[in-house]
Amino acid sequence: MSYVSVFINAIVVALMAVYVYENERRIGEMSVRHDLKVLALERKLVDEIKAGIDKLTEIENQLLKSQEKEVTYVRWGKTTCDGSNTETIYSGQVGGGHYSHSGASVNYICLPNNPDVAQPLKLHDHYAYLYGGEYEIFGHNQPKGIRSDILNHDVACAACLAKGKHHQS
Repeated sequence: MSYVSVFINAIVVALMAVYVYENERRIGEMSVRHDLKVLALERKLVDEIKAGIDKLTEIENQLLKSQEKEVTYVRWGKTTCDGSNTETIYSGQVGGGHYSHSGASVNYICLPNNPDVAQPLKLHDHYAYLYGGEYEIFGHNQPKGIRSDILNHDVACAACLAKGKHHQS
């Protein structure tokens, strides 16, 4: 083998070494870029998972809050509401319809003392009237424990809100 052949072979080996080295460097750079992309995607995924967990926690808290029931009821003959976790929404007086008027309230209702009227009522004869309830206590029908001096006085009522209670049918 001549020096020229050896020289050519040496150059070929050197070029191959440079080629291999350059390819390994490129593969290394690609690997680093790939690793950085994977890391960025992992961080993004972790952030999305955290956001999803936060949203689920918020929904769970709303659900738990909605399960804390509130019940409204009327306390007849009283101006305030009693009990723990209970508040008076408003106090007023008992009202209802007259038995001979059609379209009037069938049941008693608790009317606020100072109702807000959105619009003045137009006068015509198609309204169902509301009347205030009064105590009609006489000696012959006076229940035990009821004062006799309440004759013709308005019947008080209070609209109440009980928190954390459950309605029982």
